[in-house]
Amino acid sequence: MSDDEKPLLRWKVALVLLPVLLGTAIFGALLWKIRDQGRTRPDARLALAASPVSPAELRQHYRKLSDLVGGRDWESVEGRKSVRRVIAFIDGTLSPQNYGFEVQRGGEVPFVEELWPTLWVDLEGKAEPKNVVLVAVPYDRGNLAVGALLAIANDLRDDDLANTVRLVFYPARLLADEPRVDFLAGRDETVVQVLAVSRLFGPGRTLWLADENGEQAAPAGGAGQTPAPDSRPRDHGSLLAEELRIFGSLGAPVLVCRGSAGAGPEPPGPFPGGKDPKATDGPGFDRYVERTILLRDLLREMARMTKKGP
Repeated sequence: MSDDEKPLLRWKVALVLLPVLLGTAIFGALLWKIRDQGRTRPDARLALAASPVSPAELRQHYRKLSDLVGGRDWESVEGRKSVRRVIAFIDGTLSPQNYGFEVQRGGEVPFVEELWPTLWVDLEGKAEPKNVVLVAVPYDRGNLAVGALLAIANDLRDDDLANTVRLVFYPARLLADEPRVDFLAGRDETVVQVLAVSRLFGPGRTLWLADENGEQAAPAGGAGQTPAPDSRPRDHGSLLAEELRIFGSLGAPVLVCRGSAGAGPEPPGPFPGGKDPKATDGPGFDRYVERTILLRDLLREMARMTKKGP
């Protein structure tokens, strides 16, 4: 090969290699972007402004869950479609474009040839972020607890909390049959308290808190007041059986929260009027708002616990 032909050969080689190198670089950048997507924090500028728990917000959540999502069950096709809709509603409400959270999923449980996830978001603690207060609400049952926890997430989003508060939405029926929730705590985290919010309907202006040692009513005045013990005897073992079976493996005290003593399943249309637009106006709904605010204050108190992690 003559000296005159060598520069021409180099140009030909360069023209062949350039698209290959460019394509490799683009592919690498795309791969990095995809892998990094799950670790990227939501852009706070995209989210709606955080706001305190309000009747308007709780009313909106309740109506959407009642009218758009509909009744849900695991036995029928339509019931499972409704469960899917409530999962999508929770995901969309908490998303970066709305409440500003990165929604995480895990612990998928197979049922009728589908996988059903647990969803959660974190209110990250400042002083002890590895200490976790886990607050859990079943998404396959009533609407009130789901709506309350969504509103509380928006309220506490910008609070300076000592410990991390992890807000969890889980399929109670499926996890009760096959408990496995270890994925809810990282290897370097310590769960210091589990609060399982069972139901929030019922008479009165209290939250009923039960553990394996007894049951207490937390007064509506909120933080700083001493709960009044309930003098009526109860079968605390049966009250806690499901929650202890699901969350007991996390190694933290489990506290069950309800809207009234011995509350059973949430009835259809817990506020008078059913699906009437005025169904969420009246004393029943007002008590629900008060219990949601009390639950928020209780979480603030729990987030100040000083137990140290490992």
